Amino acid sequence: MSTKSTSQIEAAACDVVTRFHRDIMGRGPRSVTATLQKNMLFIHLEGVLTKAETTLVSASGDHQPRNIEVVREMRHHLVHQARNDLLAALSGTIGMRADGMMHDIDPTTSSEVLVFHLADEPQSARRPA
Repeated sequence: MSTKSTSQIEAAACDVVTRFHRDIMGRGPRSVTATLQKNMLFIHLEGVLTKAETTLVSASGDHQPRNIEVVREMRHHLVHQARNDLLAALSGTIGMRADGMMHDIDPTTSSEVLVFHLADEPQSARRPA
């Protein structure tokens, strides 16, 4: 059971996800915010696209919808490939087990979301009865 405060868990999660982005994509997001609700940790990232991805997404013409889908597919694949490492890094950093993760990206807004399921609800996230 984590003895970290909600804000400490959220800040640590932002650091882990930012580091992941830098390692995998070669650059970090412009901004990252985290919100802990019970045993769910929501991470929202803005400014995540690389220059090459931005070029694909902003291309005009008939290929643009496919380009957007290519960026989305690539990101899903990368996150899926690194899933276990990302869960382990988050678990080690926040001091409790993250046992599930969901991911989505909107290339048109250069934003991404990760949702982590924590095995237990942190003490700091519990609401008084």
